[in-house]
Amino acid sequence: MAQLETGTDDLLVRKQERVAVITFNRPDARNALSEAMYSGFDRVLPQIADDDEIRCVMVTGTGKAFCAG
Repeated sequence: MAQLETGTDDLLVRKQERVAVITFNRPDARNALSEAMYSGFDRVLPQIADDDEIRCVMVTGTGKAFCAG
């Protein structure tokens, strides 16, 4: 399993076999999107798109909420 660098702890991304797992990591804010998360998406989505091994992207959230707002 490889971690992909997003530049923030608010958005975690790992590559597990042929799946990219994107995790919203702001449980105290019910994983509401932040500017740091948007920047993280800008940084990591091109990496995912350019990786021919990745066949699926799964989005999840830490804590009790997937994503508020």
